[in-house]
Amino acid sequence: MQRHENRRSARLAALLAAVIEAQRGDLSGPALAARAGMSERTFARAFRRETGAAPSSRRRA
Repeated sequence: MQRHENRRSARLAALLAAVIEAQRGDLSGPALAARAGMSERTFARAFRRETGAAPSSRRRA
């Protein structure tokens, strides 16, 4: 189980770095989940665990 969590954390960290760099394109939950190679639900849980907030709370107006 720990190994899967480490892989998810690494994929999420890479995704967040790409989002910070790009700041453009499709930053919707489904698109980010796909880029991270996760289901939408798994992505939402991993994002919340890593950042303390839901993915939707990070969107800019």
